[in-house]
Amino acid sequence: MSRLHPNDICDYLASRADADFKSVKFKGCLFNCATDELISTFLYEEGIKGKISGMKAQLEQEFKAAVTESLRAHAKQSLQDPPITFLFLYKQCYMDAGRLELLVTEFLRKNFSFLTLDLDDSDIAVTKGEGGFTAKLNLPKQTSDYIRGSKAFKAFVHDLAENNFVLFNFEFVEKPSCDQEELSLEDIEKFAESKLAANTKDRVDKVLRITNREYLLGTPIKERPIKIEFLRVCPQEQIIAGAISYLTKREYRHRKKYTNELGEEVTVEKPMPYWTFVLDDGARKQSCVYFPSHRTDETLKKNVEKMQTLADGETICVIGINDERNGRVNFSVRGISTCAF
Repeated sequence: MSRLHPNDICDYLASRADADFKSVKFKGCLFNCATDELISTFLYEEGIKGKISGMKAQLEQEFKAAVTESLRAHAKQSLQDPPITFLFLYKQCYMDAGRLELLVTEFLRKNFSFLTLDLDDSDIAVTKGEGGFTAKLNLPKQTSDYIRGSKAFKAFVHDLAENNFVLFNFEFVEKPSCDQEELSLEDIEKFAESKLAANTKDRVDKVLRITNREYLLGTPIKERPIKIEFLRVCPQEQIIAGAISYLTKREYRHRKKYTNELGEEVTVEKPMPYWTFVLDDGARKQSCVYFPSHRTDETLKKNVEKMQTLADGETICVIGINDERNGRVNFSVRGISTCAF
């Protein structure tokens, strides 16, 4: 499978007379030479989620016209024999201050854990203004210089811009320290290693103690949750718990194909709900997403009703998969129980 990236597609869409096209971004496409299928992905802003369905026909028609010549040259074959199938995927973008704060924290702990052992919530402040989001990082000067000049940080900032429709500005504020000015980067790393070794002795108990656990929905939870600081990115199920914040109900378009009475294959779209929220166990925070099961309408209805009983501030225990996609780590929830600390 080879990649095709027409550089002018984003500018072309943004130049349309309809202002809503400025809220659609061409992410890229894959061309499968074996099946002659072009899979194209578009990102769209949350503000036009109610309009995107009505825009798809025009957008896809204009996109096909814009890339036909590029496809022909790239694939080195006729577009008529055999015909190429266009498949379009749409992904909704959203961003808020809480989510950006989590993304920055996860990025620092994943890439610079040896330098950010003492990082706490007060060291990262995210605000939103007319010019977009501003993230202020309160770090020692040597640490800021090292992170700011790294390839990982530059790639992180680039990915944020590519996958969203807002501007991001990072400000590094020097953290006062009586000893820090005399330390070299090598000194900082040695200090971090010694700090990590000392902390390891205190982290014997990885389990979070909870009480009054009651099943709510999804996969039953039988084991005790671990502290979020010990959560790993892996395909195995893990259990965490915490207080809910930023609980938000959202929607995506679910496509389903079926054959009608005339033997014709028909594709229908149905809006499906899902929830995003943050869990805080008192020491760490974790972003979570829950897609309710829709095997049957009755199952979906019950899960939606149960989710609507939750609110910010409540404590829950969840089981799921902590995975990374497009540089972002999210805990995909498969089961929820209420609980108390």
